[in-house]
Amino acid sequence: MTSRMRTVDAAIAQLKKDDPDTALTKHALRQMVLAGRVPHEKSGVKYLINYDGLLDVLSGKCNKTESHPRISRIG
Repeated sequence: MTSRMRTVDAAIAQLKKDDPDTALTKHALRQMVLAGRVPHEKSGVKYLINYDGLLDVLSGKCNKTESHPRISRIG
């Protein structure tokens, strides 16, 4: 299965499309990424979020307090 990788902006846009009433903001998502609570990879200056991993964290399938290391190495 291929991971759906999204930038912070694209992840928020997709989340709002999937759930128009979401309360998660771009700032809150970015803080989650910086704290290592969401599986992600940094490519240059951009953070690429594993969208399926984000959904797992938000749905409680994944321990929100556990740190998510970078998922792979790009470049």
